[in-house]
Amino acid sequence: AISYDPIRVEPPADYPWDWLKRMLDLHRRARPYFRGDFYPLLEHVHSNRAWGAVQYHRLDLGEGMVLAFRRQDSPFVSADFRLQALDPDATYELTDADTSRRRRMSGRELTKNGLRVLMEDAPASRLAFYRRTSKSALGKI
Repeated sequence: AISYDPIRVEPPADYPWDWLKRMLDLHRRARPYFRGDFYPLLEHVHSNRAWGAVQYHRLDLGEGMVLAFRRQDSPFVSADFRLQALDPDATYELTDADTSRRRRMSGRELTKNGLRVLMEDAPASRLAFYRRTSKSALGKI
């Protein structure tokens, strides 16, 4: 027989509601960037020793995000990722999604030297958001 009674499922008493709220907030913050440009920052390698990194960029907003992964057998604790499509003459504010720590870097530094990402644990991932805070001296965006 088919029942139309709703199934009631109660979450466990120790359900991580704070974690879920934080993940939903991050998803809402990241969602607009999925409609922009996508840049793989490393060649895709099928190895547990390799890192992975991608950039999502909205040229129209002057902002985006970088998502990096350190796989479980990687011997490297840091990597530098050269970001794409940034204005070299502009300044960008970067925000670490885990710590909310902010810093400013020039577009030139981010595209030439790269964004350094540190992960002491493996496997792990890091997410950073960035936004342009100044236009270039030439007035281009």
